[in-house]
Formats: sequence, C-alpha cells, structure tokens
Amino acid sequence: MPGGKKKRIPDMRISFSLKVAIAIAFVSLAASTSAMGYYYLQLKDKVWSEMSRRLRDIGKTGQALFTEEQRQAMVALSREMQESQEGVTDEFLASIPEDEFQEAIPRKKSLEMEQSREFQMLAQSLRLIKAGTFSDPVYPEKLDQQLNRPDQSTTLKYTYLLAPIDESPDFEIVRFLGDADYEEIDMNGNGEIDDDEVGVPAGLLYNISEQPRMREAFRTGKVTNTDEAFADAWGVWYSAMVPIKDKDGKVIAVLGLDMDVDSDLNLLDWFFWVAVTSLIVIFFVTLAAAYLIARYLATPIEKLRKAAEQVQDRDFNTRVEVNSGDELGLLADAFNDMVREIRIYSDQLEDMVADRTARLEDTLKQVQQLKRQQDGDYYLSTLLTNPLFKNRNNSARISTEFLLRQKKQFSFRRWRAELGGDLCISGNVKFNGSRWVMFFNGDAMGKSMQGAGGALVMGSLINSIMVRSSANDRDLRIAPEQWMRETHAEIQRIFETFDGSMYVSGALGIIEEGSGRMYYLNAEHPHTVLYRNSHAAFLEEEISTRKFGMPDVGDPQIFEYQLEPGDVLIVGSDGRDDLEISSNTEGRIINQNEELFLNVCESTGGKLQGMVEKLQEIGGITDDLSLIRVEFAPVTAALEEGPAIKQLLQRKEFSRALEALEEKPGPDSTIDLYHKGLCLWKLNRSQEALDYLYAAEDELANHTAMLRLLARVYLDLGDSVQARIHAERALDLDPQDERAQRIIARIDQQFPVSG
Repeated sequence: MPGGKKKRIPDMRISFSLKVAIAIAFVSLAASTSAMGYYYLQLKDKVWSEMSRRLRDIGKTGQALFTEEQRQAMVALSREMQESQEGVTDEFLASIPEDEFQEAIPRKKSLEMEQSREFQMLAQSLRLIKAGTFSDPVYPEKLDQQLNRPDQSTTLKYTYLLAPIDESPDFEIVRFLGDADYEEIDMNGNGEIDDDEVGVPAGLLYNISEQPRMREAFRTGKVTNTDEAFADAWGVWYSAMVPIKDKDGKVIAVLGLDMDVDSDLNLLDWFFWVAVTSLIVIFFVTLAAAYLIARYLATPIEKLRKAAEQVQDRDFNTRVEVNSGDELGLLADAFNDMVREIRIYSDQLEDMVADRTARLEDTLKQVQQLKRQQDGDYYLSTLLTNPLFKNRNNSARISTEFLLRQKKQFSFRRWRAELGGDLCISGNVKFNGSRWVMFFNGDAMGKSMQGAGGALVMGSLINSIMVRSSANDRDLRIAPEQWMRETHAEIQRIFETFDGSMYVSGALGIIEEGSGRMYYLNAEHPHTVLYRNSHAAFLEEEISTRKFGMPDVGDPQIFEYQLEPGDVLIVGSDGRDDLEISSNTEGRIINQNEELFLNVCESTGGKLQGMVEKLQEIGGITDDLSLIRVEFAPVTAALEEGPAIKQLLQRKEFSRALEALEEKPGPDSTIDLYHKGLCLWKLNRSQEALDYLYAAEDELANHTAMLRLLARVYLDLGDSVQARIHAERALDLDPQDERAQRIIARIDQQFPVSG
C-alpha cells in the first residue's frame, strides 16, 4: 500500500503490567517458599527429634519395668522356641524376603506357648507399656487386646519383643518372642481381619536385614531408633529399639516400639498442606496487587507505545503528554524531541537521497573506468604471454600435454581471459645428431600483474633460448648436461638484474627421444612425479637448487634419470598442493600433505583433466595451477597408431578414422578427443562432436585449430554467440588467421545484427 498506512497486525503479546505483576508474584512466591521451606525443615527436624527422644524414653522406662523373673521367662521362652522350631536351615532362612515373616514352629505348639504363664506374663507387660501412652489413664490390671480401639488416642501402636536365633549370628533373622497384639481379632468390628489386625504367632521369624538400626540394637546393646519412617507389612512407622539384658549384660531380647506416623503427634503433614495453601493465596494476592500497581505506573509507557505506533504510520505530528517529573517524564520529552527531528529530517530526506545518489553514481563511474583500464592492462598482458606458452613439441615418441589455469580471471569488452604467474613451454632440440624434447614449467612469484610480469620475462627468455638452440634444425655440438647448465646460468643472470623483485621457481628438463635418457633440474619447484605401472612417486628426495633470481645460487643440481617405455612425468606448480580443504572461525584450512597429489595421480591414471577434477573434489584451488604431462611411449606405438589415424584424416576417410579412434585401447588423450570431435563434425554429427571437444577444450584452449573447430560446431548448432566468441579468440591468438576471419564473416551473414 504505497503512500498509505501499513495494516497493523493485532497485538497478542502479554502487557507490560501483567509481566511486571507476574514477575513480582513469582519473586514473592520464591521468597515465601524459601522461608516456609526453611521453617518446615526446621520444624520437621524438631518434631522427629522430639518423637525420637520421647520414644526412646518410653522404651527405656518400659524395659526397666521388666523384673528378673520376667527376664528369666524371656530366656526360657526363647530356649523353648529354639527347641520347637522345625526345618530351620540356611536355605530356609535365605528364602524369607526382606521385612517379611515366616512361621518355623508348628501352629499347635505356638498356641500352647501363647497360653503358657511366661508368654502371658510378657504379653501383659507389653500391653501395660502400650497402655501407658493412652490418652486416658489405665488401671494396672490384666489387659486384653480389645483395648486397641481406633477411637483411643495412643502414642504407641505396637509393642513387641524380638529375640536372636542361633542360626543367624549376624542378626539378619530374629524371632518374635512376644507381642502385645498376638491375637487375630477384628478390633474395628467391620467383620474382616485387616492387615493391622493379623495376629503375630509366638516364635514367628522376621527378616530385618534391611533394618540396620534394629540390628545395631542387638549387636551393640544400645538404644536405637529409625532415622526416618519405614514401611513393613503392618504400615508405615517410626520405631525405637531398646535392648533388654540379663545380669551379665548380655542382650537377651529387644523391646520394639512402633509409632504410627499418622498419629496425633505427627503434625508435619498438616503443616505442609497449610504452607502450600498459604503460598497459593500469597501468590494470587501478590499478583493482583502487583498488577494494579504496575498498571498505574505503566500508564505513561502505554502512551509512549501508542505514540510510537503513530510515528510508525508516518504521523510525525504526534506528541506525548506525560505530566511527571521522573524518568518517564524525561523519556517523554526525549521522544517528542526525537519525533520533531525525524519530521525535519523527513522533509529534507528526498533532496539528501538525490544528492547522495548522484555522488555514488560519480564514484561508481570512476571505479568502473579504473576497472576497465585495469582489465585492459590485464588483457594486454595476456596477449603478450599467450603466444609464449606453447606446446611446440612435435616428437612422435615423446608426447607433452599442458594444463594451465591462472587464478585471476577477468572480462574485457567481449573477451574473457585469465592472468597469472604460471607458464608451460615445450620444444625440440638436437644434440650431436640426437633429437631431444625440452619441457619447462614455472611459477613466477607474486599476484596477478606481478606474477604475470615474471612469467612474461621467463617465457620470453625460454623461447629465445629455444629459438637460438633449434632454429633451422640446428644441431648443437655440446653435451646435453652442459646445455642445461648454460641455460640455467643465462636465466639466472637475467633475473639477478631485477635485484630481488622477481623470483621464479621452475622445473627444466630434456629427454632423448631414442633412449628415454633425461636430464632435469628443479629450482625450488614442487617435486616431479613419475607415474609408472599405475604407481606414482616423487623423483627427487631433496632439492638444493634455489629459485631463479635469488642471489648466490651457485651451480645447479642436474639430475639424470632413465625413463622406460610407458613412463609418465607430471610436473606442476604449487597450485596442485594449495587446496582449501575446509574452513573454520579462524580462517581457511590449507592442505599440508604433499603426497596427496600422488594419490590424485594414481586415482586418475595420470590424466591431466582427471587430475583437475579430482583436485576440485578434494578442495578449492587457491592459486594458479599448471601441469605438464610428459609420456615416453614405445616406438612401435608411435609408428603404428599415430600415422595410421593421421593418414585416414588426410585422406578424409572420417568414418574409418573414427572407428580407429574408438578401437584404441585405454582412455582417450586430448588429441584423440579433438580428432573424434573433428570426425563427428565432418559426419554432420555436431552435437556429439561438441561433447568431445568440450572435454578437450581446457587443454587446447590456446590452439587456433581447436577454437576454429568449436566455432564451426556452434555455428552449425545455431549458437551464434558461442561461435563468435571462439572465432574471435582464435583471431586474438593469431590476428592473421584467414580461416577465423571467414568464420566471423559467415556468422555476420547468417546472423546479421539489427540496426
């Protein structure tokens, strides 16, 4: 909606007042919870401490009431139970689950024991101890089990006597010697025997292996109590254990006292829920109060919000009226001043934008003009260097292939080109009647123009030496090794004149066509790779020759090596190693493994195009990349394959030539790809021809024949733009190329440019 107000989306956010209220309420809740939690923990500790003390005092008082006669009765009754038990073996004891019970005395015998004078005497004593904690006083007469009424408030729920057994010296299994509630009676009158109404037969075995405090009372003879409430078959209890000893201080039994944690003495649960209820009330009361206060305080903020929305709708006449001398009043005044400045700035903005745009356009034009001048300089440099970097080797036995990709790529008018410091050169020279193949791969130090300047000087120098050495089929009467040393000295002498401003690393070699004998030197260039029998390895172990142009170089180290038929040499610049394999927050991570290139050579079978594709799969190429592939082939292969196909092409038997090319074993060479494209174009199969020519274009990009053929194929396919580009590139390489001129004339005729 240009010029109009923006459609406002309904605000579904929580208001500032409610946010403040909720925050204050939660802070209040946190403070109250912390205070009540601390008070609850202190109260809990006091309650449990007091219950523990009272329970222990009751137990100590109760055990003191047992007379000597009663203690002897305990010993006698324990002995009788020990003698009356049946089948108490280690396996039997191990079968009793933790905190569970098991009868070991026949029921008839245990009933007889329960009616004995000793048992009844102990049961009455236990009932008196329990009755002493009732809310109403009890007369010390014979008590029955009916006194355990639910309506009778009592501190103790259960009192009982436990005695050790001979079969468990570690006190994991003990025996019930007596219980105040040994009878099975329906005390609540519901007609059923509940869990807490089940009787405890005389002599019942009890597994206390998981009750360390009870075992401690047996073991140490000291009064103990549980650290916290625990559960067993009869409920959840807090218990005290009081040892009962004979005259000699030996523990003959332990008096157990159980307090129901739900008794009237336990107010912790009640207090807990009172605290929770209080916290809920405090939270909502605080929330309501804080919300009302926040609403009152947020009124100026709400005015500012509405005014900001009006400014957003480009209403710059908005003002906020806040009659307050505090920070909110100062904020409102600052807002009004800001809106006034925006109104003034908005009125002047259009003129400012137009003025700034005009300035930017002028600056951009200047930058573009400088860029065109720079690209022109770049293009001029490529016109100077491209004719120097030629594969002029015409040997039938030793083949040389180039791949040259400079890092700096640019466009100048309708041409696209690249510029850098790498160079590749090859040629032929004759020593004492023997034909040799020369190859050179170099890398001039510096970026873009600086590197290109070094490459231009080196290219001119190498070509000058080769012209002087091989013009008119000259036969040099010096040793090949001597020629290498003189060539190195001449190059070094020229580059020393630049006083350290221009260095070039490089590998220079010559190979005898007949024997495969090779001399070469490496001036701080990446190691030369020998690819033999599908295995790649470096030729040099150490390199002592320094870069061309460095001071005090001295005599070069000349290597001699014997090539075998089928051997392939790969010479390349450091662009093959300087791969960006990954990146992180600290920057790029560049490959440091020089042997990575050996794996690339082996995995691609020593083919240049395959190497480039493999390197690009591994990482990004960060520098100029140049590679020379030199293959020493058997004489028979050169004589049998090359001339046969060449003769077929010369006789214009393109079908037979195509068949011969397709029957050749092994992968296609760059020349094979070119010849296949030529045959297919001659057979009016231009689309198929384009596929082969495209695969060979990178390595033959500086060959006019290749560029002319591509121009013709694109023209047949109706792509006049690509046809013109390739024809003009051929003219750039050779301005006197009449065939390229005829192709451009044909393009102009078939695709005239409209006026």
